[in-house]
Amino acid sequence: MNQDWILHIKETRRTFSSATWVPLRASYNDEHGEVQAIGYVSEFFGCGSVAFPPKHREVAERLGWSDIGIGRSVEPYAYEDGYYSSIEQYQHNDKEPIGVQLVFEHPQPVVGGRLWILNPDLVVALHLIKDRTNWVRPEEDFVVVAREVLDEKGHHRLIEIKREFLIDYATNFAVYWIKEMRKNYETDILSDAALQKALADQMGHDDFDTTLKHYIDNAAAILMLGGTSEAPSRSFSLESMLGHLAKTGRCQQRCRISYAASA
Repeated sequence: MNQDWILHIKETRRTFSSATWVPLRASYNDEHGEVQAIGYVSEFFGCGSVAFPPKHREVAERLGWSDIGIGRSVEPYAYEDGYYSSIEQYQHNDKEPIGVQLVFEHPQPVVGGRLWILNPDLVVALHLIKDRTNWVRPEEDFVVVAREVLDEKGHHRLIEIKREFLIDYATNFAVYWIKEMRKNYETDILSDAALQKALADQMGHDDFDTTLKHYIDNAAAILMLGGTSEAPSRSFSLESMLGHLAKTGRCQQRCRISYAASA
């Protein structure tokens, strides 16, 4: 008998690196059978989610359930000295935001209960609209990008997103960070080890050499934006960026992208 068997590691550990749907926030029990009968199974699943820029990756990897899990409230907070932490800020220490919350909590005054709200930045970045409990993308034949699951009382149990679109949003997030870094550093920021690891992980590569071969052409095209006179908005994908560069004559050949891109 070992610890893994006692803790049922194989039965309870879940990985989402290759899953079609990735939970952003969840809190529900999955029950099978009668509680009084042999064979009854009850499993609780709960999770939260935060987007971290590459520079905070090391801190993020040390965080656990108590830091990001369902027990942590996602709400704004006003300090006595006047400092205001908006609802999207994730603070590991007071007044030190290091990440962005992907799902917010909205306690309902008087009537009671709580609503979960998908971060509007993600919604706008991926050009989504609400269709009942689904978030769809009209520009791709109204494909369902994210969806909400409610219980019989109308309380949220789960908000999840398709992995391919989450990767797209994460790439936008990293690119925005790259653009901000370019304002303050003259060196090649793609040599930053944390950024290399983040880009490789987003593309599902084992090492940065593979990313360099299949991805850096795209990243380089994005970095060229620093010299264009007409830059698109913050919300863009690699595919649309390359199209923009092609129109402005800065990119003559569009590179193949291995995941579904948003506009």
